[in-house]
Amino acid sequence: MMASHGSVTTTMSLKVKAYSLMPAFLKEAITRAYIARRKRREKAAAAKLTPPASDDPKVVYLTGFPRSATTMLKYYFSNYPGLVQGAFTPIGFFDAWSQAESVDGLLVDKSNHYIYSLEPLFAGCGHGARVAVIVRDPRDCLVSFIKYQENREVPRDERFWAYWSKQHAEMLRFARESEFGKRMFLLRYEDLVRFPEEAKAAFLNWLGFGADAADLDRKYRNEHPGEGWHDSVHDYREVGTHALQKWKQVGELPEWAERALPRWKEDEEASEMMRLFGYTEDGFCDLAIEDGSIAAFRPSGEKNSANEI
Repeated sequence: MMASHGSVTTTMSLKVKAYSLMPAFLKEAITRAYIARRKRREKAAAAKLTPPASDDPKVVYLTGFPRSATTMLKYYFSNYPGLVQGAFTPIGFFDAWSQAESVDGLLVDKSNHYIYSLEPLFAGCGHGARVAVIVRDPRDCLVSFIKYQENREVPRDERFWAYWSKQHAEMLRFARESEFGKRMFLLRYEDLVRFPEEAKAAFLNWLGFGADAADLDRKYRNEHPGEGWHDSVHDYREVGTHALQKWKQVGELPEWAERALPRWKEDEEASEMMRLFGYTEDGFCDLAIEDGSIAAFRPSGEKNSANEI
């Protein structure tokens, strides 16, 4: 018998609390072992699954680099008739895929690690899967790690930039080279928080829902309280710009962050990723990606837009 979402969430909460009390070196060791095990399980699951013949979406997977507002994205984008907000599962994409069988609607699932699992995910789910990726200025992500001690797989020093740029370069490569690139939706955090209704309408229309930004608002809901780590930003119930360009607002930084923050300019791949996503030395500008393989949100200020770029 399958455990209820409530019992799963409670079990997860207890595990999270226990993990949070561990010293950093033990967290890092556990995280490395966990990631390796999850990769093996996802690869094995993908080999066993039979992708549906239908092109209709069955699960929408939301993902992005840690500290990129993926949780808020799930709460906000899934708050719409016909979409079902899934409880967080750390097991792998196949867990949400199996849960979708008993869901009345289109399941919306979220995990940061899906950005690393695109190949097995689409290999197992085929055209029945959709993936939305949110990108945030990595300087904001880096600064956010100062007070957030989890996601131990992310380096807290100059290696941060190689790690960040590799993940995003691989994501773009997959979208460019794979037949499933058209099943991927890209948006930036900076555009989401400035134009939330427009971004949500573009996402819904990409999925095939008829939506107009004028009929939407900025509110979101968490249907699974207690899941994962508590984060003060999750106490908000409306999309806002309070965390926009946080890296410009911080005062004195720890030594590691002070050293790491400007190092993207010394890394060729990181510099190229910053350029493609429109992040500049002083802030951000328009997306510079000119690839025709992925659906991307470009705010128009006048109409909804999910343009292929």
